Amino acid sequence: MARKLKIEYAKAVIDWAFKKKRMYAVRKGIVVHDKDAGRLISAWKENLLDRLRKVENKVKQRVYGNWSRLARNSLLVKKVREKVGLLRKKPIEKNQETLSDSDEEKEEQEEGIEQEQWPAAEFPLQDLHKR
Repeated sequence: MARKLKIEYAKAVIDWAFKKKRMYAVRKGIVVHDKDAGRLISAWKENLLDRLRKVENKVKQRVYGNWSRLARNSLLVKKVREKVGLLRKKPIEKNQETLSDSDEEKEEQEEGIEQEQWPAAEFPLQDLHKR
């Protein structure tokens, strides 16, 4: 940041460390003149706020994108279900016999409870015997 503003600075030595029998300086941060400190701090704050705004905008775009994708896909699923016939307009007739795998499905069909299946296929026994 100081380099961009063309402010003279020096790296700050905060500690000394020893590694492999050698001593070296641990540097963290910078040291600037008093006259440039205010300008550097204000520029640093502006930079921080800009980065926070960018992150916030990215999050908002992602949220709006997820919601729009969810709405679009739910409409697509509804159209596909209507086309395939999962969302029936009329209830199942009680006297119509259908092929089913289990006794529970027979009981639900007898009661008129509609169960979604993929794909929704009803095979009346009467039609099969006629062929």
